Amino acid sequence: MKRIFITVNIFILIFGIVAISTNNDFINKVIYEFIEDYKKLSTDSVGESILTDEIIVQVKLDVDDFTEVTDIDISNQDKYREAAKNYYSTLNKKYLSTINLNNFKSVYISKYSPYIEYTYQSDKYYTYKNAIAYAINDNDNIEMAYVKENVVNRVGQLRDSLYCSGAYEHYFDPLYTGAGIKIGILEPGLVDGSLSCFREGQVTTFIQGEPLESIDDHSTHIAAYIAGSEGIAPDADIYSSYIWGTPSEEFDWFLDNGVQLVNMSYGDANPTGVYASDSAYCDYIVNAYKMTLVAAVGNFGNSSGYVGNPALGYNVIGVGSCTEGYGRELYSSYVEVSGPPKPTIMAEGTGVSLFDINIYNSGTSVSCAIVTGLIALLMEEYPLLQISPDQTVAQMLATSYQLSYAILMDNGLNNSTGGGIFRYDSFVEGLSDYNFLENFSGRPYVFIHAEELELTEGTVFKTALAWIAYANGDVEDTRFTNYDLYLEDPNGNVVATAVSTNGNVEMITYTIPADGTYTVKIKQVGVIKNINERMFLAWGEIPEYIEPRG
Repeated sequence: MKRIFITVNIFILIFGIVAISTNNDFINKVIYEFIEDYKKLSTDSVGESILTDEIIVQVKLDVDDFTEVTDIDISNQDKYREAAKNYYSTLNKKYLSTINLNNFKSVYISKYSPYIEYTYQSDKYYTYKNAIAYAINDNDNIEMAYVKENVVNRVGQLRDSLYCSGAYEHYFDPLYTGAGIKIGILEPGLVDGSLSCFREGQVTTFIQGEPLESIDDHSTHIAAYIAGSEGIAPDADIYSSYIWGTPSEEFDWFLDNGVQLVNMSYGDANPTGVYASDSAYCDYIVNAYKMTLVAAVGNFGNSSGYVGNPALGYNVIGVGSCTEGYGRELYSSYVEVSGPPKPTIMAEGTGVSLFDINIYNSGTSVSCAIVTGLIALLMEEYPLLQISPDQTVAQMLATSYQLSYAILMDNGLNNSTGGGIFRYDSFVEGLSDYNFLENFSGRPYVFIHAEELELTEGTVFKTALAWIAYANGDVEDTRFTNYDLYLEDPNGNVVATAVSTNGNVEMITYTIPADGTYTVKIKQVGVIKNINERMFLAWGEIPEYIEPRG
């Protein structure tokens, strides 16, 4: 019987190879992403990355996107998530029986996305890899699949750092403390909620029962910076999850628990600057559920300079590190090969200490935590930001402190420091200086909006446009409408532009030469990618110079 079974399998493999080689219409749906490993993005505690003896096959089903509710607001957010969960759970279970994959160790069926993930022992995968590929390519219900190693270790005085971000005074006399905000900590390690810096019941942990899943200093420190007793948002609740393989099960758990904001202080250990499936999945989560995701760009500025995933997501806020003198820390990554320009924003992340648990860390992971904590405060003060990651980005950039005007890209951001330093004080002051827009026309090469503003001579004016890229988790199918931004002077002359084609953010910085009425115009370039697409236009007049702390 065993010999017959082997013969049948050999026949299947040979038939699969012949079918693939003779079918002129064959399209290979399998994408291989063997990225080596990942690490925590801290210069002080990098740790070692570990690859398990496992392979993940992440299958994306060819189903329609969930569209029952087109607009998410605070009143229907829970209802939307529950309806989407019922939709995808039902479809995924329905199509599971049609997928002819065998010999796997375990399977995970996503609840909030069209994904089914199979975990294989490496020897089993390599034994049956041709049959696996054939079964995927031959199934009309499968759109594509990613194959990757299972990675189990990825990368990742506070008050003085907050001076750089305009939150120093707030830290000592807080009006907002993150109350009511649920923050996910996605790390290659769990947060130790038993430490005295966390109040009782503040930290909820997702236990998946995987080997090597354990409490980790890096994850705990990141959570302490964000919401510990000496942290930025001490009244926020922490939801800690160990990232195991792909992030879909972890995001399902975050969504189940109503998390609005996720910090990801990890990334590729050997980044190539190439937009990959982890970033695409994060883009999908933001697009579908309007969750705000913040990720560290990496600490490879002194070597390759490449930004890692998931910070390369179009809908992800990528954070780099700046110095106390408002320059880029040399370790902070900024080079991308594919995907959007990164970093998005900067925060000081070198030598950041907390006395209550005696920690002292440096790296873009710390900068990432600072930005996450400040966003939590803003979400408490302005609840609409809880379902408006695009508005957060637009207002963040329009009120940021520009580090340098030397090398600006087509989108108006600096090539190595992005939009500049996150300024909490300027953000709060400019909360009302924005316009929410919806593009119903979809007509290419048409100015779809004009905003007239009274501006003052000598001020540094910033305006930023941000919109969410459409994403379904497929690296090749993440897409966005191309918009350009123009600034006209009182005489109708164009004095500044942002005309990038490779991202969903545009920003203009311009020193006003004379008082008058200036006009910000938005032009749609090319075909609209999302019907009734929404976008946020924000603006502000920022200081030309801010004195660094002594």
